[in-house]
Amino acid sequence: AASVSLTAEDTSTIYALAGAVSVAGSYGGTAGVSVSIGVSLARNTITTEVEASIKDHTTALDTNDGKIEIQASETASIDAIAFAASIAASYGGTAGVNISGAGADANNIILGGTSAFITDSVLSDVGIVDIDAKNSALIDATIVAVSIAAGGGGTREGGGGGQRSDATMESNRLGGAQLW
Repeated sequence: AASVSLTAEDTSTIYALAGAVSVAGSYGGTAGVSVSIGVSLARNTITTEVEASIKDHTTALDTNDGKIEIQASETASIDAIAFAASIAASYGGTAGVNISGAGADANNIILGGTSAFITDSVLSDVGIVDIDAKNSALIDATIVAVSIAAGGGGTREGGGGGQRSDATMESNRLGGAQLW
Protein backbone atom coordinates (compact mmCIF):
# COMPACT_ATOMS: atom_id res chain seq x y z
CA ALA A 1 0.00 0.00 0.00
CA ALA A 2 1.71 3.17 -1.21
CA SER A 3 -0.83 5.24 0.64
CA VAL A 4 -4.18 4.88 2.33
CA SER A 5 -5.47 7.42 4.80
CA LEU A 6 -8.58 7.31 6.97
CA THR A 7 -9.76 10.06 9.24
CA ALA A 8 -12.89 10.32 11.36
CA GLU A 9 -13.53 13.14 13.78
CA ASP A 10 -16.24 14.60 15.95
CA THR A 11 -15.06 17.32 18.36
CA SER A 12 -18.22 17.54 20.44
CA THR A 13 -18.49 20.61 22.61
CA ILE A 14 -21.17 21.93 24.93
CA TYR A 15 -20.74 25.16 26.79
CA ALA A 16 -23.89 25.96 28.66
CA LEU A 17 -24.69 28.51 31.32
CA ALA A 18 -28.18 28.56 32.70
CA GLY A 19 -28.99 30.96 35.47
CA ALA A 20 -31.77 32.35 37.57
CA VAL A 21 -31.95 35.17 40.05
CA SER A 22 -34.91 35.97 42.18
CA VAL A 23 -35.24 38.68 44.79
CA ALA A 24 -38.28 39.62 46.79
CA GLY A 25 -38.66 42.28 49.41
CA SER A 26 -41.39 43.55 51.60
CA TYR A 27 -42.20 45.84 54.43
CA GLY A 28 -45.17 45.71 56.68
CA GLY A 29 -47.18 47.97 58.86
CA THR A 30 -50.45 46.65 57.39
CA ALA A 31 -49.66 44.78 54.21
CA GLY A 32 -46.58 44.65 52.03
CA VAL A 33 -46.56 41.29 50.22
CA SER A 34 -43.90 40.20 47.70
CA VAL A 35 -43.55 37.13 45.52
CA SER A 36 -40.67 36.65 43.09
CA ILE A 37 -40.07 33.74 40.74
CA GLY A 38 -37.08 33.10 38.50
CA VAL A 39 -36.68 29.94 36.45
CA SER A 40 -34.00 28.90 33.99
CA LEU A 41 -33.69 25.57 32.22
CA ALA A 42 -31.21 24.39 29.63
CA ARG A 43 -31.06 20.90 28.17
CA ASN A 44 -28.30 20.10 25.68
CA THR A 45 -27.73 16.86 23.80
CA ILE A 46 -25.16 15.75 21.26
CA THR A 47 -25.55 12.29 19.78
CA THR A 48 -22.74 11.41 17.46
CA GLU A 49 -22.01 8.91 14.71
CA VAL A 50 -19.03 9.68 12.56
CA GLU A 51 -17.67 6.94 10.34
CA ALA A 52 -14.92 6.75 7.78
CA SER A 53 -14.75 3.25 6.42
CA ILE A 54 -13.55 0.77 3.90
CA LYS A 55 -15.59 -2.14 5.33
CA ASP A 56 -15.28 -5.72 4.07
CA HIS A 57 -12.09 -5.29 1.94
CA THR A 58 -11.56 -9.01 1.07
CA THR A 59 -7.87 -8.68 0.13
CA ALA A 60 -6.45 -6.89 -2.96
CA LEU A 61 -6.47 -3.22 -1.75
CA ASP A 62 -3.04 -2.57 -3.50
CA THR A 63 -2.63 1.20 -4.54
CA ASN A 64 0.70 1.17 -6.36
CA ASP A 65 -0.64 4.16 -8.23
CA GLY A 66 -1.18 5.79 -4.84
CA LYS A 67 -3.74 7.42 -2.65
CA ILE A 68 -7.07 6.40 -1.22
CA GLU A 69 -8.13 9.01 1.27
CA ILE A 70 -11.38 8.80 3.20
CA GLN A 71 -12.40 11.46 5.68
CA ALA A 72 -15.41 12.29 7.77
CA SER A 73 -15.80 15.13 10.17
CA GLU A 74 -18.73 16.74 11.99
CA THR A 75 -17.52 19.42 14.40
CA ALA A 76 -20.54 19.40 16.68
CA SER A 77 -20.98 22.27 19.08
CA ILE A 78 -23.61 23.82 21.32
CA ASP A 79 -23.06 27.13 23.01
CA ALA A 80 -26.10 28.11 25.03
CA ILE A 81 -26.84 30.74 27.63
CA ALA A 82 -30.24 30.84 29.24
CA PHE A 83 -30.95 33.34 31.97
CA ALA A 84 -33.80 34.66 34.06
CA ALA A 85 -34.11 37.33 36.69
CA SER A 86 -36.92 38.59 38.83
CA ILE A 87 -37.29 41.36 41.38
CA ALA A 88 -40.35 42.19 43.40
CA ALA A 89 -40.40 44.93 46.00
CA SER A 90 -43.08 46.15 48.30
CA TYR A 91 -43.91 48.63 50.97
CA GLY A 92 -46.75 48.79 53.41
CA GLY A 93 -48.77 51.18 55.50
CA THR A 94 -51.92 49.88 53.83
CA ALA A 95 -50.89 48.08 50.68
CA GLY A 96 -47.85 47.37 48.53
CA VAL A 97 -48.53 44.02 46.84
CA ASN A 98 -46.20 42.53 44.19
CA ILE A 99 -45.75 39.54 42.02
CA SER A 100 -42.89 39.16 39.60
CA GLY A 101 -41.89 36.41 37.20
CA ALA A 102 -39.25 35.62 34.60
CA GLY A 103 -38.53 32.41 32.74
CA ALA A 104 -35.99 31.29 30.14
CA ASP A 105 -35.53 27.96 28.48
CA ALA A 106 -33.08 26.41 26.04
CA ASN A 107 -33.34 23.03 24.44
CA ASN A 108 -30.51 22.28 22.03
CA ILE A 109 -30.02 18.98 20.25
CA ILE A 110 -27.48 17.95 17.63
CA LEU A 111 -28.13 14.45 16.40
CA GLY A 112 -25.82 12.02 14.66
CA GLY A 113 -24.70 11.41 11.14
CA THR A 114 -21.77 11.97 8.76
CA SER A 115 -20.20 9.04 6.94
CA ALA A 116 -17.67 8.40 4.19
CA PHE A 117 -17.42 5.05 2.51
CA ILE A 118 -16.13 2.36 0.24
CA THR A 119 -18.20 -0.62 1.14
CA ASP A 120 -17.72 -4.23 0.01
CA SER A 121 -14.23 -3.30 -1.23
CA VAL A 122 -11.50 -5.10 -3.32
CA LEU A 123 -9.55 -2.27 -4.92
CA SER A 124 -6.36 -2.82 -6.85
CA ASP A 125 -3.68 -0.51 -8.27
CA VAL A 126 -5.94 2.33 -7.36
CA GLY A 127 -4.85 5.87 -8.28
CA ILE A 128 -6.60 8.76 -6.57
CA VAL A 129 -9.85 8.04 -4.74
CA ASP A 130 -10.85 10.81 -2.36
CA ILE A 131 -14.05 10.44 -0.37
CA ASP A 132 -15.21 13.23 1.87
CA ALA A 133 -18.07 13.78 4.30
CA LYS A 134 -18.56 16.85 6.41
CA ASN A 135 -21.31 18.13 8.67
CA SER A 136 -20.16 21.24 10.58
CA ALA A 137 -23.00 21.26 13.07
CA LEU A 138 -23.35 24.34 15.24
CA ILE A 139 -25.99 25.78 17.56
CA ASP A 140 -25.60 29.07 19.36
CA ALA A 141 -28.45 30.25 21.56
CA THR A 142 -28.89 33.12 23.97
CA ILE A 143 -32.11 33.42 25.93
CA VAL A 144 -32.81 36.15 28.48
CA ALA A 145 -35.81 37.10 30.58
CA VAL A 146 -36.10 39.96 33.07
CA SER A 147 -38.96 40.94 35.33
CA ILE A 148 -39.40 43.76 37.86
CA ALA A 149 -42.41 44.80 39.91
CA ALA A 150 -42.60 47.46 42.59
CA GLY A 151 -45.21 48.55 45.08
CA GLY A 152 -45.92 51.32 47.48
CA GLY A 153 -48.44 52.33 50.09
CA GLY A 154 -48.82 54.89 52.83
CA THR A 155 -51.80 56.74 51.39
CA ARG A 156 -55.28 57.00 52.79
CA GLU A 157 -56.78 54.97 49.99
CA GLY A 158 -53.94 52.47 49.97
CA GLY A 159 -51.34 52.26 47.31
CA GLY A 160 -49.02 49.92 45.58
CA GLY A 161 -49.59 47.05 43.30
CA GLY A 162 -47.38 45.55 40.69
CA GLN A 163 -47.33 42.46 38.66
CA ARG A 164 -44.84 41.45 36.01
CA SER A 165 -44.14 38.42 33.90
CA ASP A 166 -41.51 37.58 31.28
CA ALA A 167 -40.88 34.32 29.54
CA THR A 168 -38.72 33.23 26.67
CA MET A 169 -38.01 29.89 25.06
CA GLU A 170 -35.66 28.48 22.45
CA SER A 171 -35.49 25.04 20.90
CA ASN A 172 -32.86 24.03 18.35
CA ARG A 173 -32.29 20.73 16.62
CA LEU A 174 -29.77 19.85 13.93
CA GLY A 175 -30.00 16.49 12.22
CA GLY A 176 -33.76 16.45 12.64
CA ALA A 177 -33.76 19.95 11.19
CA GLN A 178 -35.99 21.80 13.63
CA LEU A 179 -34.61 25.25 14.30
CA TRP A 180 -36.55 27.95 16.12
